[in-house]
Amino acid sequence: MSRSRLGSAAKTGGPPGTRPGLALAALAGAQFVVTLSTSVVNVALPAIRDGIGLTGSGLSWVVNSYGLAFGALLLLGGRAADLLGRRRVLLAGLALFAAASFGAGLATAPWTLLTARTLQGVGAAAVAPAALSLVMRLFPPGPRRGGALGVWGAVSGAGGAAGVLAGGVLTESLGWPWVFHAAGLGAAVVLAATVALVPAVAPPSREARRPLDIAGALAVTAGLVALVHGLTTARSAGWGAPPVLGSLAVAAALLVLLVLIERRHREPLVPPRLFAQGPVAPANLVMALLGAVWVGLFFFLPLHQQQVLGAGPLEAGVSQLPLAVANMLGSWAAPRLARRLGPHLTLAAGLLAQSAGLLWLTRISARGSFLGDLLGPSVLIGLGLGIAFVQLTAAAAPIAATARPAGRADAAELVELTGDLETVGAYDFGGRLTSAMTAHPKEDPETGELHFFASSPFPPFLIHHVASPEGQVLQSQEVPGAGAALKHDFVITEHHVVFLEGSVTLDPGEHSGIPYAWSDVQQARIGVMPRRNGGASRVRWFDILPGFGMHFANAYEDAQGRIVIEGPAVGRDGWQRSWNWWVGAPDRGAEPNSGSRTRRWTVDLTAGRVAEEQIDDLTVEFPTINEAYTGREHRYQYALSFPDDRGVGNHTLVKYDRRTGKRQLLPVGNGQLPSEAVFVPAAGATDEDAGYLLTVVSDLNADASRMLVLDASDLSLPPVATVHLPRRVPAMIHGSWIPDTAAG
Repeated sequence: MSRSRLGSAAKTGGPPGTRPGLALAALAGAQFVVTLSTSVVNVALPAIRDGIGLTGSGLSWVVNSYGLAFGALLLLGGRAADLLGRRRVLLAGLALFAAASFGAGLATAPWTLLTARTLQGVGAAAVAPAALSLVMRLFPPGPRRGGALGVWGAVSGAGGAAGVLAGGVLTESLGWPWVFHAAGLGAAVVLAATVALVPAVAPPSREARRPLDIAGALAVTAGLVALVHGLTTARSAGWGAPPVLGSLAVAAALLVLLVLIERRHREPLVPPRLFAQGPVAPANLVMALLGAVWVGLFFFLPLHQQQVLGAGPLEAGVSQLPLAVANMLGSWAAPRLARRLGPHLTLAAGLLAQSAGLLWLTRISARGSFLGDLLGPSVLIGLGLGIAFVQLTAAAAPIAATARPAGRADAAELVELTGDLETVGAYDFGGRLTSAMTAHPKEDPETGELHFFASSPFPPFLIHHVASPEGQVLQSQEVPGAGAALKHDFVITEHHVVFLEGSVTLDPGEHSGIPYAWSDVQQARIGVMPRRNGGASRVRWFDILPGFGMHFANAYEDAQGRIVIEGPAVGRDGWQRSWNWWVGAPDRGAEPNSGSRTRRWTVDLTAGRVAEEQIDDLTVEFPTINEAYTGREHRYQYALSFPDDRGVGNHTLVKYDRRTGKRQLLPVGNGQLPSEAVFVPAAGATDEDAGYLLTVVSDLNADASRMLVLDASDLSLPPVATVHLPRRVPAMIHGSWIPDTAAG
C-alpha cells in the first residue's frame, strides 16, 4: 500500500546582492569600536581623575565598569542574538553603545560617568557576539573564513592600540570628554553602515525560541562585580579586612549559585556539557586569558609611560603604534602560517612569542626608556597576540558566534591511513577543513569530487564541503535555512546536493546521553541545493511527511528534470523502538528493528512540490548501490531486512530490481546479523550488478563474525568466499573497499 503527498516549496537562501566584503568592513568596524572603547580611556585616566574628582581606587572603575558589564553579559548577548536575530541585536547594541558614549562625555559626576561606562559595556556585550556571528554566517569554513578572521583579529588588536593613540591625541588637544564623544560618533557611523551593508537574517520562529537565562546573567554579573571589588579593595585595605573578605565570600556564593542555575535551566548561558566539547572549552579559556593580557597591557603601559617615565598623553599614545602594527601583522600572518604549519603549531608559536614578550617586560625599570625597555617586548607581544587570537577565534568560533557550545551531531574526525591500513593521524585537508565530517561522504563517479557535510544542533547547522580528487578542499559553504534536525546522510545528483531534515531534532531533555528525540512540531523537509556557482544562496526547502531517514540509497534527475530520492524512513513509533534499542533502554526490544520501509520522494523543481510514496513493504535499512551510479539513475539496490511480522523470519539481504519490481532475498540464519552490504565491481564489468557484495555477519549467539563474499548478480548462488574473522566485529558496521593496487 502506497501513499503520496504534495508539499509546497519554501525558498530560502542568502539575500540577493549581498556584498560580503563591504558587510565584513561594517562588522569589523563594530568590533573596532568595541575594542577601542576598552582602551581609549587609559591614557586619559589622569585627566579624568582631575576633571571629575575620582579617587585612586575609583579611577580603576572607569575601566572595570565597562569591562565587567561587557564580559559578564557577553554570553547573554550572544544568546539574545540567536533568539531575536543577529542583525537586530547588533543594531540595538550599537544604538545603546552610542548613546552611552555621548552620556559619558557629558558626565559631570563620578556616578554618572560610571553608569554611562556600564551601559557602554552592556551595548558592547550585544555588539561583539552578534557581529562575529554574522561574520561566521557570511563566510563559510575555508580560506575565505580564514581571511575574514584574519581581518577580525587585526581589527581587534588595532582597536585596542588605536584607542590608546586616540585617547592621547584627544585628551591633549580637545580634552578627556572627547575620548567618549569619539566612540559615540564611531558607533553611529558603524550603525549606519550596518543598516546599509549587512543583510538581514530572519530570526528563528517562535516555536524554535527558548527562554533567556536571565538568572544566570544576573548571578555571573553580580559575582564578578563582587570579586573585582574585593580584589581592588584589598590593595588599600589589606587581604584580611572585613570588606575584602565579605566581597570575596559573596563572589564565591554567587558563582556557586551560577553553577546550580546553569544545571537546572533549559537553555543555560554556560551549559555544563560545554567543558566536554573537544577544543572548544580550552580555546575559550585561553581566549579569556589572552583578553586579560591585552586589556592589562593597555591599562598599565600608558600609566607606566606617563607616571613613571614622564611622557605626556600624546607621546604615550603614539608609543602604542608598534604594538598595534605588530598585532595586525600577526593577524595577517596567522591563516597563512596555519596552512603551512597546521593550526596547533601556529597557535603554539603565537603563545610562545607572547610569553617571551611578557617575560621581557618583567625586566623594565623605573629609569628605563621606551626604546630601550618597551619597544622590543611590545612588538613581540603584538605578533604573538595577533597570531594566537585568530587561531583561538577559529577554534572557539561556535561559542563566540552563538554563545553556546557547538556540540555537533554526527561529528567525526577524518583519519588518514597508509596502504597497509595503519593510522597516520587526523587529516584536515592541510588545515582547510575546520568542521566535522559526516560518515557518509559521496564521490561523484564522473568528476571524482568528494561531497560531505558537517551537521550541528547549533548554528551553523549545516556546512557543505567539496574536495577535489587530489584532496584539496574546493568549496565550503553554510547551507541557509537548515535547522537543528539530526542529519546523518545525504545524497547528490548530477546537478544538485540534497539534504533531508526529518522529525528528529535536538532535545536537551533526552537523558540517554545522545540528546535527540522525535518532534511532532518540527516540519520534515527536503533541501535542494545546486552544486555549482555558490549554490547555497539558491537552496530551496520543501515540506514532506513526518518521518526520519538515517540512510539513503541514491538520488538522480529523471528525464523530466525531477529529483528522485529513495531510502528507508520511519515514523514516530519506529524511531522510538529503534532508539530504545541503541541507547540500551530498559524496555528495549530484542532486535534493533525500527519498522523502516523504503520511500520514494520525487521533487518537481518547476512545480515546486514533492510527491512521496512507500514503494516496498519490507523492513529494511543500510541501502547500498553500485557506487559508479551515484547521483545517476540506477537499476539495482541492496539492503538489510530485519525480522518483522510484515517481512521475513530472520535477518536477510535483499536485492531490488527497480526496473522489473522484483526482489531477491538471502536469509542468513537466526541470530546472524549482516552488516551493510558493500558493492565491489568485478574487473572489466559492464553490467551494473556484475560484481560482489561484501558483508560482515555477526553471530549474536557465538560471539563471532565472518565476512561473506557474495555474487551480486544472483544472491541464490553459494558464497564466493567465507572469511572467518579472528574476533567479533560490531554488528551492522559500515564499510568500504579499496583495490589491492592501493594496498601496501
